[in-house]
Amino acid sequence: MDFYLNLSINSKEKNELIIEDYFRWFRKGDNVNLTMFFSGDAQMEVYKRKVHDLCTRKDFPKYSIVTEKVSFSGLKEFYSKPVLLNEIINYNRDDIFRIYKLMNPTVKECDFENQPISIQYDIFYDRHLFGDARGYSPETTVQIKDMIDFLFPVKILDAGCGCGANYFYLKDALKDGTSYHGVDFSRYNIIKAIDYFSGDNVSFSFGDIRSLEFDDGFFDFSFTESVLPYVSDPLRAVKELYRVSEKGFYAAFYSVEQKIKGCRFNKDTFCYELDTGASWKFYKNTPNTFYLPRFSDAIRVLEGMEDKLSIRINQKDQFFGKIGINTKNIFIYPKAWYESSCNTYKKWNNKPLM
Repeated sequence: MDFYLNLSINSKEKNELIIEDYFRWFRKGDNVNLTMFFSGDAQMEVYKRKVHDLCTRKDFPKYSIVTEKVSFSGLKEFYSKPVLLNEIINYNRDDIFRIYKLMNPTVKECDFENQPISIQYDIFYDRHLFGDARGYSPETTVQIKDMIDFLFPVKILDAGCGCGANYFYLKDALKDGTSYHGVDFSRYNIIKAIDYFSGDNVSFSFGDIRSLEFDDGFFDFSFTESVLPYVSDPLRAVKELYRVSEKGFYAAFYSVEQKIKGCRFNKDTFCYELDTGASWKFYKNTPNTFYLPRFSDAIRVLEGMEDKLSIRINQKDQFFGKIGINTKNIFIYPKAWYESSCNTYKKWNNKPLM
């Protein structure tokens, strides 16, 4: 998909916003290109420097700058293009990805976020489903709500927030002035979360929970729900959540003790990579892989985190039991909440995938 931007039309601030959005939302592997040109007065060197500063990532997307001024007669070459960004009079932040999503509802790539289910399936769509068909429910966030009530966090991180479903169920539990931020690796889901729920103290950003772009202890409390079994390096994500969470965090994942025959073991992440090839996917080669750390390695990583965290091992939910894999499910809680509540709390969840 090709984007075009006439740098002579918008204000410098608007042009820079569009350029920043392009480099923030797209990656090297995306089939996109941004062509910048000018037909009148434009500070070309300023924009070149701006682009140079944005290309610090190794996976920055394709772009080109037409350095020669385009004549009036030559504009028809550009103005006949489908996505001429300066024709969007009221361009708002992130609109470039909203356009991309609308014009590319399904991309035949092995990428979960590009498949139709990610566009259709969200908290509002889900509200009209019942029973096993539902993906979200208030029960999935009961423990998190109790931790928020106990810890009184001022800053909360929802790591792997998806389309904002957790916020939808937790918003009434948030105190006045509480800052809620969600991060997710699916651009399709994060743009929906932004559009549905962002506000004065509620924000969402595209990011990777294995490498969070926040200072140490930036959040009072963090949580991740039904996420870590899908993260290619869940133990690295646990380290990151520990680093950015002043009062600890809530998370859960499956771990295994025995070797899994025929299943690749990644020595860098200490995980067995189990590709289930789920039938509800749309393409033959799907990314529906579960990442199961070795139990001993998971415990080793958690050692030294006792100042903020408590853990509980549970084996009631044998999600992979039908294929002969037994798991030890590891639940991680903020230490202060766990020590206060473990003997009286009644609503424990035993499923890392809630």
